Amino acid sequence: ISISCFAGSGLVETLGKGQIKITELKFGDFVKTFNQASKQVEYSKFIDYLHFDRMAQAEFLTIKTASSNLKISPKHLIQRQSNENQQHEFVFASDLEISDKIFVLDSESNEMNVEEVKEIERTSENGVFAPLTESGTLIVNNVLVSCYANCYWHNLVHLAFEPLRLYHKLFTANEMPRENFFHGYVDLALKLIGYSPIASMIKS
Repeated sequence: ISISCFAGSGLVETLGKGQIKITELKFGDFVKTFNQASKQVEYSKFIDYLHFDRMAQAEFLTIKTASSNLKISPKHLIQRQSNENQQHEFVFASDLEISDKIFVLDSESNEMNVEEVKEIERTSENGVFAPLTESGTLIVNNVLVSCYANCYWHNLVHLAFEPLRLYHKLFTANEMPRENFFHGYVDLALKLIGYSPIASMIKS
């Protein structure tokens, strides 16, 4: 199972440093995200990259709304508003359809809005980057997304990554990952999920 990622052109908002490229995150940075429980925009600590490779070629979906433009891997999780009860749910980016509603931050008001998907394009480019935050979510190009991929169940994957989050709380990392970096914990976590009763929900 391979991790899914974002393109290097992705932008995140950090506490103190403002907007930076997704490739420029440093250990200990706090990244803007949205807490669906409290309905508040907040910051979550950047823990590590799950994948960091400037040269790897990957397929991306460019998800466009009225005010946002996000390049994301097809099997990466993104939050969508359910048409039935207007609640949020995580789906693969490849599951999105035109007129689906996703959560987009208004930079001026700093409030989270819901916008319809206007266009979806398939592209291919070099560079794959997958940051992990303590909350398991972040905002990339003003779009609310999960840090995880390849499994429908965001909460289950977030639970599986608890040991990694605990490790980084106990041992502070002081250096950036090497080039062509793929975090060894990813395979372990997805294998653990594979032993669960809902293993059939994992997509490679």
